[in-house]
Amino acid sequence: MPATVVSSEALQVLNLGASGALLQGNLPLTENAEYRMQLVLEGHVADAVVKIRRVGELPAPGGGACYQMGVEFLDLSPEAQDVIQQLLAVNQARV
Repeated sequence: MPATVVSSEALQVLNLGASGALLQGNLPLTENAEYRMQLVLEGHVADAVVKIRRVGELPAPGGGACYQMGVEFLDLSPEAQDVIQQLLAVNQARV
């Protein structure tokens, strides 16, 4: 899925759903904390408020660690919701 999340730390979107996403980054975000993020989805930029629901540490290629974080969307613009629904529909059609 072509999507990214922009914060003070660049995060990669691994999985995207209607109510949240699985993100990966080099620094862990605080579990149960809320963050304002900027989502870039198919060229559309939208602000979002997310809650970090879980954080897992994984070995990073070449040593060190990276972190996968499950986030719940708490506040998402209607335009962002529409773009996510379109991405999910396209992905579902491929299956």
